Amino acid sequence: MTAGLVGRLLLLMSVFLGLAGCGPRLPDTATIKGTVTYRERIMIPAESIVRVQLQDVALQDVAAVQISETSFEAQGGPPYAFELEYFPAQILPQGDYALRATITHEDRPPTEKHLG
Repeated sequence: MTAGLVGRLLLLMSVFLGLAGCGPRLPDTATIKGTVTYRERIMIPAESIVRVQLQDVALQDVAAVQISETSFEAQGGPPYAFELEYFPAQILPQGDYALRATITHEDRPPTEKHLG
């Protein structure tokens, strides 16, 4: 390559990168804040894990697609506060989305045996 061609390519790349920064930008991440609770009036076992997932549920014949997930050890009784970060660019206006929360103990749902 000649020096002139390299210079023009660099100029073109810098113009392109400059244009990519123009216009409105979505934030890199967004946060959903909420609480997880359950109907039963019981205490779950110590060291239970609360998992919250943001899922794309638009397709009905396939499993939901996970967009984001957070998990933490349940402390005390419900409600359990959570913050779930996700990328807004993954959310389409015409899409269908759901939040799913599960509580597990030793990789299984808590049972009467655990509550003993």
